[in-house]
Amino acid sequence: MIGIFKTSKARKIFGLFLMGSVAATAAKADEPSRWLLKDHDTTIHIMGTVHALPEGTRWLSESTRDALYGSDTLVLEVPPGHLLGGGMTKEQEKDYFLPRHTYLYDVLDEDLYKSVALRMEELSLPVQTWGRLKPWAVAQLVAASFNMDTELSALLGVELTMMAMIKDEYKNVIGLETDNSATVAQLAMADEDGVQAIRIALREGARQEEWVLRLIDAWKVGDDELLADLSLELDSWSEFPKYSKAMLEDRNRVWVDSVEHLMRFKGTYFIAVGAAHLVGENNFIQLLANEGMVAERRTGTGPIYSAPEGSDDDGAAEPEADEANGEVTGS
Repeated sequence: MIGIFKTSKARKIFGLFLMGSVAATAAKADEPSRWLLKDHDTTIHIMGTVHALPEGTRWLSESTRDALYGSDTLVLEVPPGHLLGGGMTKEQEKDYFLPRHTYLYDVLDEDLYKSVALRMEELSLPVQTWGRLKPWAVAQLVAASFNMDTELSALLGVELTMMAMIKDEYKNVIGLETDNSATVAQLAMADEDGVQAIRIALREGARQEEWVLRLIDAWKVGDDELLADLSLELDSWSEFPKYSKAMLEDRNRVWVDSVEHLMRFKGTYFIAVGAAHLVGENNFIQLLANEGMVAERRTGTGPIYSAPEGSDDDGAAEPEADEANGEVTGS
């Protein structure tokens, strides 16, 4: 975490800033989407999450709770000590900050700088916390700041809630990627048009609250098709394809290798990753299937995936029959 972010509000906003897409099938609805990947001695539950939620959000079903408590290891996107933002090396800092003796007002036109300053003033963020950041980083800070209007809190997010649930259960908690992988992906935005990104962040901020609440509502009931559609609504994703690919698809591909490694070991794992990674083109579940690790949808509605024709399907989930009626059910 950057040392200049010392106020609690600044830390909260910057944490959000760092945290950071077949045929449809009907499964058990009214809870977030969850998948099951299984072989003869390894079981992996995979669930889409929202990293920060408003107070009072109800999402935890009995079946999700059972799957979590029945697992030996909770697997998050990043190691648990980095949930509020990955670490940053000295070398990476140069990508966040303008050159020495250069300030944001030197690189923005007067009207745009005033708009940024007004937004930061509304949040009581002093210029020392943002005045020397490069435009792309300012754009992400502005975008994250609008989440404050929805009173989102990472402390109420799925990952930290799950960690609190199992703190006395003596379970392992690990990450799918290294400590600062999310920060490395974030830096893909440094090659984009930062000034344009600021304009988009300010423009879209006016509808951020309505959009994010729609996103959470779709996630809570496992509506993956709506989640995919919502992810395409924001210009902040669609206009910067290199950044969106780095944050989603590229990380998904790394995680596929991590899951392949986990499948070599006997045990039960619960993987919790952002819901955006489980929908859209080249999503995590689809990429797993492409490698022959076919996960069965247990909850939610939306696409299902199968292994490429001619590939071995040793990693496919094995449906469990309900003892009462023989039907396949969620677990």
